[in-house]
Amino acid sequence: IWATEMGNSLAWCGGSETCQAERTRVQLEKWKAFEWAGPIYFYNQWAGLAHPEFSAARVDWSKRPIWNVLASY
Repeated sequence: IWATEMGNSLAWCGGSETCQAERTRVQLEKWKAFEWAGPIYFYNQWAGLAHPEFSAARVDWSKRPIWNVLASY
């Protein structure tokens, strides 16, 4: 089973990029624990001005902490 469009909004973390990264790390670890779990499609690496609160990169393409969490998964 694939997980599609997984993500964490900065709004859910009071704007904290560290919180966004930690929530994502926890989700990925929990997902990996299921033997039936397949790939995860993260929404999204860069959304520009459309939905920047979900992005792993800021509008200027600089990387948020969540970028490294995704890269290590």
